Amino acid sequence: TDVRTSHFGVGVAGVAGNKGAVGVRMDLDDTSLCFINAHLAAGQEHYIQRCEHFRNIMHGFRFFHQSNMTPESNSTEQASLPYGGASPKSLLQQSSTHQPLLLSRDTERSKVSLRQSGSGGLQAGEYIADKDLMIHQHDHIFWMGDMNSRLHWPGKLGGMPIEQAARKVQEKQIGELLALDQLNMMRREGLAFDNFQEHRIQFFPSYKWRPDADELDMRSQKHVPAWCDRVLWRSQRQPPA
Repeated sequence: TDVRTSHFGVGVAGVAGNKGAVGVRMDLDDTSLCFINAHLAAGQEHYIQRCEHFRNIMHGFRFFHQSNMTPESNSTEQASLPYGGASPKSLLQQSSTHQPLLLSRDTERSKVSLRQSGSGGLQAGEYIADKDLMIHQHDHIFWMGDMNSRLHWPGKLGGMPIEQAARKVQEKQIGELLALDQLNMMRREGLAFDNFQEHRIQFFPSYKWRPDADELDMRSQKHVPAWCDRVLWRSQRQPPA
């Protein structure tokens, strides 16, 4: 019951749909489920931007209740507008505790602002059937898609040298590569995917596989192997009424 769909852009100018998320939510008996499919910033050097994309989606994504939609709105019109047809200002006003996430060019300052941003709005479990809902207001959240996670390599734009990455793949040193995975770093540092879980990865990197060939494309530094496509989940039950 109460099936709702929505979308949220975080791409060009912070609103375009080239990066962002689509989602669907529903109730199954007394359990609320939320499914998010996201596409975050690409490029090994855009680690902080991916963290910001995650936070902005968690803050701004709304599953709008029918009573809050304008009468003339329809699915076609909503699909063509950022924020599901609502203005950015109205989205921020829906959460009295929400603090806009200011983008900083300084990496360390960005990390601090990400850690302090929290989830904003109503707390998990504060479910109101006739109100707009945020992602974190669900018992079970499933987050999937192209996270564009790359291998971290301090001090080198573009990541681990391709020759070294290729050698580790050939030697099947998956553990050593996973230790550099940026998505796992986000979780460890508390910058993104707070309390999300992921099954243990026991397969070769999925990026970048050569079309029509059973091998990775490692012909240039832009193609350093990585685990870009991921599936994570976060489960929490509502507190007793």
